[in-house]
Amino acid sequence: MNKTTHKQAGSILIMAAVSLAAMIGFALLTFNITRLFIVQSEMQNGADAAALAGAACLNRISDPESSTHCLAIKQDTLNWTRAKAKALDQLSRNTADRIAFYSDDDDSVQVGFWQPLSEAQAGTEFIDVTTSPGSDYLPAVKVTITKSPDKNGGPLMPIFQTLFHSAGVSLSATAVAVLPSPGATSEGSLPPLDVGVTTPPRLAK
Repeated sequence: MNKTTHKQAGSILIMAAVSLAAMIGFALLTFNITRLFIVQSEMQNGADAAALAGAACLNRISDPESSTHCLAIKQDTLNWTRAKAKALDQLSRNTADRIAFYSDDDDSVQVGFWQPLSEAQAGTEFIDVTTSPGSDYLPAVKVTITKSPDKNGGPLMPIFQTLFHSAGVSLSATAVAVLPSPGATSEGSLPPLDVGVTTPPRLAK
């Protein structure tokens, strides 16, 4: 085998090694991006389910045999306590990345009033129960789920970040479900109002 043949063989091996590394890197990137979207979707679904479950109890009486359920009997006053308990209970039954959500009373679930009008200023749409609402506000349950260093199993750890000891990617999802005003919907219906406030993925600190 002459020198030219040796050089060609060496070049082929180098090109094969580079191509293999590129394919592995692309496969890892595809896997990580897919996993990120799956976990984000699981978090949003969990927030939606918890908010809707809590809102369903806003105008119903509490089940005396349960600390979280409500009965299909309406009452005139808003049942804030049971709505929050129901949302927390539903939240604890959901998972993301095979980890059950941690339910924190102050950070995970809030009860109050929501202004669904488009002219509402950003950040002012939701107010808590201690604030007097305007006529255009509706009773609501707000659920926020965060995967961060101290919540819900910590940030998402893609494979390439694990190899290089990175801090991971923090995720967040928020949903709001409102109790429709009288006459706005048919009897028994309770459509959730999903705010769509999903925090973009960010590197954890």
